[in-house]
Amino acid sequence: MAPTLKKSSKLTSKKHRPCDAPQALQDFAVRRSKERQRARKPKLTPQNCEAEIQKRNSSGPLALRDADATKDNISGICRKWKRFCEFRGIRDWQTAIRACDRGTTMMFLRYVCENYKVRAFSSAHQYLLQFKQLYNRVNGQHMDTNDAKETFKVQWRTLVTTCTHPITN
Repeated sequence: MAPTLKKSSKLTSKKHRPCDAPQALQDFAVRRSKERQRARKPKLTPQNCEAEIQKRNSSGPLALRDADATKDNISGICRKWKRFCEFRGIRDWQTAIRACDRGTTMMFLRYVCENYKVRAFSSAHQYLLQFKQLYNRVNGQHMDTNDAKETFKVQWRTLVTTCTHPITN
């Protein structure tokens, strides 16, 4: 006895059905009318534009939204900076960072390496980047590019000779 073939229900599914042109056109027309009926934003008028300008000019600066890791980096390096200022006998750490120059930055990195067991150049470099973030937040501007580059160039040479722990790449 030969096996009988079952009729496949797949042929009647929507996927394999031949295109029903009138129904497709009707569906398209319904979708199109729904799209047109959606509420659209009103276009900007000159009066609205002037009102928005006044509103944005009167509001304060935009609040910075930092990632949690950025907040941790800034608070961690800030604690180290405050300890460095105490070590130097400076009471106001914000005034000290506003007056920070290349030499102060280099000595701060040396202080961090000597007191926080920095063992790798990449860690010392990370501290420099975090310090630049702190400097940026306190001063409202970036650290002088030449000072940062010079600090980076001298960093390896200085850290190898001054740190109490061996520095590796």
